[in-house]
Amino acid sequence: MAYSRWVTSRWYTYWLASNARTRLEQVFVVDGVSSVSYGEMLKNFDATLDKIVANADAVHVAGTTVKEKTELARYMRAFMMDVGGSLPPSRRKKR
Repeated sequence: MAYSRWVTSRWYTYWLASNARTRLEQVFVVDGVSSVSYGEMLKNFDATLDKIVANADAVHVAGTTVKEKTELARYMRAFMMDVGGSLPPSRRKKR
């Protein structure tokens, strides 16, 4: 399932159809840049986001903007909610 496409975003992101057997093994892909597991995101969301952005800047034109990074984080959170229904603690909204 795609979360974003090239037409409207810098990022083409999707939930990879794989042989993963657990939620922690489910894979989120930033096409041409990186792939990360739900488990990696859950363990340290911010570090995982930074790793993807660093890879994007190395593979493509450097200079991911704050707006683009925020957009990518939104797609990652949507994936996490679809997979496990939980956000990493640092990203949960306070009520």
